[in-house]
Amino acid sequence: MRKTKIVATMGPSCNSSETLSPLISEGVDVVRLNMSHSGYEDHKKNIATIRTVEKQLGRHVCILGDLKGPEIRTGLLREKEITLEAGHLVTLTPDEHIGDAHRIHITHPQLSEDIEMGQLVYMSDGAITLYVEDIQGHDVLCRVERGGKLGETKGLNFPGATLSLPFLMEKDYSDIKFLIEQNIDFIAASFVRTAEDLINIRKFMDDNGGEGIKVIAKIETQQAVDNLDDIVFHCDGIMVARGDLGVEIPIADVPLVQKMIIAKSNKRGIPVITATQMLDSMTYNAYPTRAEVTDVANAIIDGTDAIMLSGETAIGKYPLLTVQTMHQLAIKAETTGKLKLEMSQKETSISKATSAAGCLLASHLDAAAVITVTSTGATACRIARNRPQRPIIACSIDQKVVRQLLLVWGVHPFYIKLQEHTDQIHYESKNIALKAGFFKSGDIVVIVSGIPVGVAGSTNTIKVDRIE
Repeated sequence: MRKTKIVATMGPSCNSSETLSPLISEGVDVVRLNMSHSGYEDHKKNIATIRTVEKQLGRHVCILGDLKGPEIRTGLLREKEITLEAGHLVTLTPDEHIGDAHRIHITHPQLSEDIEMGQLVYMSDGAITLYVEDIQGHDVLCRVERGGKLGETKGLNFPGATLSLPFLMEKDYSDIKFLIEQNIDFIAASFVRTAEDLINIRKFMDDNGGEGIKVIAKIETQQAVDNLDDIVFHCDGIMVARGDLGVEIPIADVPLVQKMIIAKSNKRGIPVITATQMLDSMTYNAYPTRAEVTDVANAIIDGTDAIMLSGETAIGKYPLLTVQTMHQLAIKAETTGKLKLEMSQKETSISKATSAAGCLLASHLDAAAVITVTSTGATACRIARNRPQRPIIACSIDQKVVRQLLLVWGVHPFYIKLQEHTDQIHYESKNIALKAGFFKSGDIVVIVSGIPVGVAGSTNTIKVDRIE
């Protein structure tokens, strides 16, 4: 069974029950909604479609809402697409107007105050490079270093600059409220810079009824990389957002930074998603490049919990084939000996030590599975942190926790009804996993749980059972 989770972005190529259902059946665990695109009515329809497919297939599906975040974009153009020639001058201005190759509107009024002469400006994900030669009032005069074609409303990056943009824009506040109303499972916060950003979004979510929704911090700036140690302690998961990250930091640094982000997320015991261009060529081609399949495999070997598809499933010609390819690549990469149980770190908390000991015991006894009963999902995450080679069966009385655990490496979550006694809960958990085919009569299972049942952070018990 595949342990690495698959995140797929919803879009025109998979926004009906007929097109989404095969993707879920073939292995998609989490569906991503990109809040940068479409309106609330479209997102409502997409969420309803996900829940319909969920019921039809009889399996849980996790929903992740990805916020637009504080970004700067170009404005409208007279010819819809222009060509910026290397060596030519172009002015970036906050003045509202229809742009051309000489003067382009940008959406940040204070840009001239935030940057200095000599600043590099990247447009269209780094395809075009400008050099700031002069600042005149609100206007920024740039020399085109690397030219190319520029369309309307394209993103701009200013590597190394500290921009006076708020972490959450008005649209983000509105989107968060909408996503809370829709009862989704995760919210991904774009352009996180510091732990304070995460504290602020958490407070806003809690104040608006979103206490049960977990926060994913997207790492896509040098500032976020510098503050990663604090960030991982204030979020519920991490996304290696390589698109903007590859523009904000030197492109040669991306592979090593990715490995570092994954390692620190693993150590913290929170799920980490590796994203952007994983199978990008399959957006229009039926076969991936050798570089892409190696990229996917290396991310899995490094320890990523999940691998994400963006345009490949949202607008691609082959969404189903792409998911099938991702599934096959993950299965193969997981056979490597590098994905092994690591017990070298001394655990100092009862919950972490109990979870680690349960994994070690399962390995020594050649148990068929590690079973946990969890109220918040934390115990399952602690177990997954140790990367046991046995399936992790996580049972919870909370449907949202069940869906959220679909993002965690190696975890197979199930919903159970609340029972009065611990033995009843253990029996029900074993019975569900037995019916699902995770083990058979005579197999040994290790159960990691807490007493009293249902109290968060009380993981303190290990039980070994032989299935009758």
